[in-house]
Amino acid sequence: MPSVGTAPDSSPNCPKTPTSRGSLARSSRRAWPRPSIRPVSRSSLGLTCCPATRRSIAEALAAGNYRIRITRNDGSGIVDTSNTVFSIAAPTHVYYVNGGAVNATGDWTTAAGNDANDGLTPATPKASIRPVLEAYDLNPGDVIRVDDGTYNLSANLVIGNADSGVTIEGYYDEEYPDRRALVNRGNTSAGSYAIDLQDADRVTLDRLHLTAP
Repeated sequence: MPSVGTAPDSSPNCPKTPTSRGSLARSSRRAWPRPSIRPVSRSSLGLTCCPATRRSIAEALAAGNYRIRITRNDGSGIVDTSNTVFSIAAPTHVYYVNGGAVNATGDWTTAAGNDANDGLTPATPKASIRPVLEAYDLNPGDVIRVDDGTYNLSANLVIGNADSGVTIEGYYDEEYPDRRALVNRGNTSAGSYAIDLQDADRVTLDRLHLTAP
């Protein structure tokens, strides 16, 4: 079965026939009328069944709604197109967390946090830091903004090598000096830490209040 959303695999162990070819067709609307498909623009890529040496194509595409068309290239003429569109969002480097309460003024977020949110805007914050780390592959320069509140942990908040270079920024505003973002481990036993760096480099904790054993 062809892999969707990856570039051609150059591994010599990949079978050469039969293979499939896929294309991403960008839609200017949320859905296309059938049977006519008229994309605004198109990016094509070869797709093979091998998992090795693949790279993501999402970063190379403009933000928008897309469909996937798969074409069998062994002369059978088999073609299929995804029934619904999917979205590729523009690159986001700031993520938002809110513990569940929103002050009338001054907050970084505008809604109570919920881990079902995407955490990508002040209106859709996640409820804690861990779901941001789990949901996204963070890169150097990315920032997690943690709004005013207390964030209780039942386990160490682990930051691994894949998220090296991230900044976790606790709430601060000179107009509201009593507000803060407190990460509370709630456990003073040996081995319990609020932030547990595991092979992570260049991680910045900025104005984030932590409890410690």
